[in-house]
Amino acid sequence: MDVRTPVGERWHKEIEKELHAARAVVVLWSARSRDSDFVLEEAEYGRRNEILFPAFIERVEFPYGFGRIQTAELVGWAGDADHPGLAELLQSLKEHLNSREPTPEPGVPQAEPVVTSNPVQPVPARNRNDLQVVPADLNYAVVVAIVTATVGTIQQIQEMSVIGVPLAVAFTGAIYGLVYRNLDGDIATARNSALVCAIVFGFFLFVSVQRGHMLFLALNVIAVVCLSYAFVRLTGLKSVSRHIGNSGPPLAVPSTIGSPAKAVEIFISSRRDDSSDVTGRVYDRLLQEFGRSKVFKDVDSIPAGADFQANTSDTLTRCNACLVVIGARWLHVCDEHGQPRIKDPSDHVRLEIETALQRGIRVIPVLVQGAPMPSRGSLPSSLQGLVLRNALPVRPDPDFHRDMDRLCAAIKA
Repeated sequence: MDVRTPVGERWHKEIEKELHAARAVVVLWSARSRDSDFVLEEAEYGRRNEILFPAFIERVEFPYGFGRIQTAELVGWAGDADHPGLAELLQSLKEHLNSREPTPEPGVPQAEPVVTSNPVQPVPARNRNDLQVVPADLNYAVVVAIVTATVGTIQQIQEMSVIGVPLAVAFTGAIYGLVYRNLDGDIATARNSALVCAIVFGFFLFVSVQRGHMLFLALNVIAVVCLSYAFVRLTGLKSVSRHIGNSGPPLAVPSTIGSPAKAVEIFISSRRDDSSDVTGRVYDRLLQEFGRSKVFKDVDSIPAGADFQANTSDTLTRCNACLVVIGARWLHVCDEHGQPRIKDPSDHVRLEIETALQRGIRVIPVLVQGAPMPSRGSLPSSLQGLVLRNALPVRPDPDFHRDMDRLCAAIKA
């Protein structure tokens, strides 16, 4: 704490020294702290060095430039040790201190590094130029090759070929497991496997010609052409994903370095000031239906101190559906200047929906509290695609669970 500066010391020098030595900077936002130049300087140092862990102790707006950083909720905390906001903050600090080395500061002597049993190396950010949508023609070519190989396998089984059956089964599995399944990630493996399979089916083609077997000849020709085409297309791609679009800002990996990526399928976007109670019930029901690892709730699932936009961006790349919870005040929640937050380009809800729409992720508006679907004219141009999505209402009891059954079925469809 900066109040521990010794009497008689030049306090700004002492604080500067402590900041350089710190591995985490905890900033408590209140009406007074957000207007304090000294607190803002300390927070800016923490943000610049990626060691900032903020928390609200009063209900205030974010200081300019700090809205993207996930902030713990300590408003109303009375000192109890089991407060959820405190637990979130302490857990984030613990993970950060156990997984990251101290941030070096130019020109400042550094302490000896602490050696941990599991050293974690940061993962470099990925630029959007390295990510492309899987081209439809490439997808179709590989699928046709799989179908063709499967038909050939069935024919080999019918003819009870001792050698042909295991070979056909093996290479049909190779096309699916090594080529198709790797279109989402390991392009080198997919490309090399396509080439090997094309060569093997070329050999099968040669044997078919020698034996005059016209059906196998036709099947092998199709397989060779499709696999060769896939090899050529994969050679020109760096990395692909079935769910990532070509527009939008650069992507970065999650801020919690070293933690394994979760298989998230459902992203919940909501406003605390609009529908936090209903959203909590929806979230709990989705956890029961899909499991904790499959559901991501925008604010509550991001560790304190993490870059909100980067974390959200990465999570959305792994989602199949984005639920936008819209309550009665969703459009009308305003900032401290009286302006609707949805009009702010840095508003977290707006950024979440924009990202989901840009990437072609299935967006499902969830209408709660009897709220109607926003009109096209009430939304920024970047969000107007939202009104084209079919919305589902989730009403209070006694209809809540029946409506949630419909929502879960829609997500699974």
